[in-house]
Amino acid sequence: MIYDLSKDQLVRKTLENYSGASNLMHNEKVRELMAAGKTIYHFGFGQSPFPIMSKAAERLSKHASKAAYLPVAGFAICDFHKRYDDISRSPDDVIVGPGSKELIFLLMNIFEGVWILASDTNVIIPSRTSDFVIMILSPSGSCTDIIVISPSWTSYTPQVQLSQHTPRVIVANMADEWKITPASFKQFLESENFSKVKLLILNNPDTPTGTLYTKEELISLRDVCRQHKVIVLADEIYARLTYADEFTSMARVQRFKFNCVCTFYE
Repeated sequence: MIYDLSKDQLVRKTLENYSGASNLMHNEKVRELMAAGKTIYHFGFGQSPFPIMSKAAERLSKHASKAAYLPVAGFAICDFHKRYDDISRSPDDVIVGPGSKELIFLLMNIFEGVWILASDTNVIIPSRTSDFVIMILSPSGSCTDIIVISPSWTSYTPQVQLSQHTPRVIVANMADEWKITPASFKQFLESENFSKVKLLILNNPDTPTGTLYTKEELISLRDVCRQHKVIVLADEIYARLTYADEFTSMARVQRFKFNCVCTFYE
């Protein structure tokens, strides 16, 4: 039997306006123009044009026969972040994964949280990293609102839609150095009808703007988040790329480790 089904019958309504990642589409357009003989100075894609370093290639070749799955606990990762970020965590708080975007997406898919303090029990604590995480989930309650800052990395909003949550966009302004301020964030949270628990995606250092939140700014945002029951997914993949080495992780300023999910690339 052959079923003649329309797109409306096959695709979720929330994905009607879904499209490919804008940075990948832009990159394909640049390739087309280059292939047509146009002179293009391509700064729109973060893919290295340089060959793999010989030392790295040598080490990869040496260990190519070691194909078994690696342990997911992050002992070395804990030592690394204690040294560079003054964050003390157990390997039980860390999961090693295949990259930031996939782990963020998986976290969105499993997220159905209630607000939990450090004394609460019956929790699941995944962490994300090659990449590094600390977060709390509970089997009860629900959360449908994930807050995305605009401008932001191109995959956040599509990931929210694919995970069947609702993207709620707060706009950052150039006058505030493309940061959300405690006042603007508080006003945003109080002017909208949100679900009981929210998840904020905070990219710090930020792409595409390059802005960097100070420790004092993060502390002020932390207080607003606790007041309004917002869990922070702090995507800190560019933490090691600051000019003045002044990066502070959101995990450092949290009073309880379960209120924040931090993602680092190692």
